[in-house]
Parts: sequence; structure tokens; C-alpha cells
Amino acid sequence: MEPIITICTYNELTDKQKIEMHQLRYQVFVERLQWSINTQDQLDIDEYDRPDSKYIIIEYENKVAACWRLLHTNSAYMLNNTFPELLQGEVFNDKSIVELTRFAVDREIAKRASHINFTAMLFYLVVQYAIEQGYTEYVTLTSTGIERIMRKIGIPSCRIGDGKVHLLDTTRSVALRVPVDNALRHWFANTTIHQHRFDRAG
Repeated sequence: MEPIITICTYNELTDKQKIEMHQLRYQVFVERLQWSINTQDQLDIDEYDRPDSKYIIIEYENKVAACWRLLHTNSAYMLNNTFPELLQGEVFNDKSIVELTRFAVDREIAKRASHINFTAMLFYLVVQYAIEQGYTEYVTLTSTGIERIMRKIGIPSCRIGDGKVHLLDTTRSVALRVPVDNALRHWFANTTIHQHRFDRAG
């Protein structure tokens, strides 16, 4: 069985995909990471889940196994509207600059599908999508754990704002930028993940 990949807006997701994505995010951010965030019926849904927000969804065994949200910075986005202090005055306001939020992988599915690296796959897909769409860079507020993974697999990035680690709830977090430049294209062209094996829907 191969993973099924969907990249689309919130309005284009099926009801099943929406529910399973919000359930997965609840499992990751509320149950696992113990974040203090508003939830609805054990679903992580926030004001950034707008009709035009974009999502990368990976399904396996007919269930959402991993997801990532993409927010254009010419609209409201988390670093600017929820955590502006982390930007230290830096401004991102361009449709070609996109914020990545709500990175989540289902650990149980990942254990059963040990031949698939869902984390690496999400990174590959988000870089591929940036190149396809002509994005100039990504920005993200993420954990130091994800930052280490990015360094390990070779994705170029740099910290923004004050460059320091901030404790958000129980998570050591940093604000990063990932330019969609020649270095990132080189990583994409030479990564060992074989995108042509994936069944991409949407």
C-alpha cells in the first residue's frame, strides 16, 4: 500500500479528511504536547483554518496519517497575529511568502508503516509545492526537534526574530525561515525520497 497525497484548500478537503486532520492535530498538540489551546469536541480547530488556507494531507490505510498547513502571509498568520513578539519587528506580507503550521504525524500509523518516513515525505512535498507554486520562502514557528530534523536531512534554514529558543507551553520553539533558493532546489533534486512513487490526488 502506498500513501495518498492531497494538496488543496480547506474548502476542497472532504468532511472525512477535515475531521481526521483535526483529530490528529488534537492528538499531537493537546494529548501529546500538552498545549493549552482552544479545542472543539477533541478537535484542534483554530481561526487559521480558513476556507482558503492550504493543506498537505497524507493518507494511509484510508486514514489521515500526516498533515501540514500553509498560510499566505498577505493574510492573517500565526507568527504575525498570535506570536508577533517572536518576529522582533520583522515583517512578512507577501503571497509568495508562506507560513507552515500544525505539522502532525500519526505515530501509530507510522509504526505500522515503518517503510514510510512520513516526516521526510512532508518536507519533500512542501518543498516540491513551493517550487511548483513559485513561493520565495517559508516561515514557521516550530519545535527545536523539527529544527534538528531539518538539519539532519539537509534542508537549509535560519532563525528569525531574536534567534533564541522560546518555551511555548511545554515546547521549546524557534521561528525559522526557509528560502526557496538554489540551495533548497539542490536539496530537492538530490534527496533520496522518491516522489515519483507517490499517488498524488488533488
